[in-house]
Amino acid sequence: RKKKPPIRLYILAYAVFVFIGAISAPKWTWLAADLALGIMTVINLAVIIPQSTEIKKETDAFFKK
Repeated sequence: RKKKPPIRLYILAYAVFVFIGAISAPKWTWLAADLALGIMTVINLAVIIPQSTEIKKETDAFFKK
């Protein structure tokens, strides 16, 4: 079975970052983890905030059942 290129890229990036995390100081590893979490949070908020009206409508409909 042939793997798709994006999956191979993900696996390669994962392996590289695991290696870097293993040999770097804990301070830098935690800093990188915090930075990645912050970036993911900003991206999620940028997607969720424009949909807040629809989310509220669906949430209200769910809890009225």
